[in-house]
Amino acid sequence: MAAAYLVLIVLLAMVWRKNRQPLVLCMAAVGAGLLYDAVMIALGAVWEGPVHLAFSQLRFVSHGVLIPLLFPICAYALGAGRKVLGAV
Repeated sequence: MAAAYLVLIVLLAMVWRKNRQPLVLCMAAVGAGLLYDAVMIALGAVWEGPVHLAFSQLRFVSHGVLIPLLFPICAYALGAGRKVLGAV
């Protein structure tokens, strides 16, 4: 799963390099969060201790930061227009 997220991030980076749209950057940030999430879940099976706990806490903080980025992405996909995307 992590490899698929990595491919997604690379593709989004290539798209962003061409057109510099903030929405693509939002999608790449969400993809990076998904990649981090998948890696932490995979490592949790073999890695324990205070360092893993700190990285897991960062995982939960990243959910709180990155989930709101889904709103402008969904608004764009639903065709809500530029008013919804004004903050992005």
